[in-house]
Amino acid sequence: MRFVQGAESFKDQNLILSQQGHSLYFTTTRVIHPRQELQVWYSLPYANKRGLPLLQPDPGKRAVEDLEHMWPCFEYNEKFVSSEELQKHLNVHDNERGRRRT
Repeated sequence: MRFVQGAESFKDQNLILSQQGHSLYFTTTRVIHPRQELQVWYSLPYANKRGLPLLQPDPGKRAVEDLEHMWPCFEYNEKFVSSEELQKHLNVHDNERGRRRT
């Protein structure tokens, strides 16, 4: 893919390259926001089969990474830990808007 770069660290990686048969696939590892750079590295089976290195997470930075991967609500500048929590939040606001119109 033309606009995908190789990730320099585990923290930067947001895609995994894997192979099924003769086809290569890119799978997202977290939410990718508009205009965010796509950065790929190898899946474990792909890397092992070819003797390639894997990017490893830095255990000391795990709490910071957890905060960065939260699901943001762009309307209300809030973040949620899962897509389900974000959807519940959005549903509440949609219901409030619906009541104001009637």
